[in-house]
Amino acid sequence: MLREVREELGVEAMTPELRAVYYELGVDQHHFAFRCRLPDGLGPKPRSAEILECGYWPVDALPRPINDFTIQRIRDAQSSHPIAVQVLGPRRWFT
Repeated sequence: MLREVREELGVEAMTPELRAVYYELGVDQHHFAFRCRLPDGLGPKPRSAEILECGYWPVDALPRPINDFTIQRIRDAQSSHPIAVQVLGPRRWFT
């Protein structure tokens, strides 16, 4: 997780904490949500072709299109307690 943040956002994340683990049965894949901090005064800067821009939005006003799983991971990462493994169902897209 730390390497991905460094490679894609050009910043060293600190104090990573695992918040949630998800299992996607249809593709036999695990997903993870972490909570971490960025150093004071530093923000993310896109550094890879995968990330075109970065920004901050309230969870209830995230840019669209977006799916329910992305929103769930953000909410779970913001929670103050780790969440047990969740089996994922089909995703719903919001436009």
